[in-house]
Amino acid sequence: MVIFIIARDSKATWFFATVGKIPYFDKVGHFFIMGLISLCAVAGLAHRLPFPPWRSSFIVMGCIFLLSTIDELSQAFIPSRTFSFADLTASILGIIFLGLIGHRISRQKD
Repeated sequence: MVIFIIARDSKATWFFATVGKIPYFDKVGHFFIMGLISLCAVAGLAHRLPFPPWRSSFIVMGCIFLLSTIDELSQAFIPSRTFSFADLTASILGIIFLGLIGHRISRQKD
């Protein structure tokens, strides 16, 4: 993720210059990046927690939500970055949607 951010900010690759022209590409990226993190974390960790399955999944998704919110809010303090409520919303929707898929995968491991 850090490599993608550095490459995007430096405009070092043609890929980001081309794909970045797609409307709402940034929002789709937030949705899938945070969603995939949520899916992997819930599928890999939720069934290991000593709580009921739904509660475990919500705890893992809540931690990812908190970290994602901190990440987006911190951008308000970095001159080259900007805070975007739309980016945060896309991240939250990705966390919930793909996190629920991760919950289903986690339940299959029981």
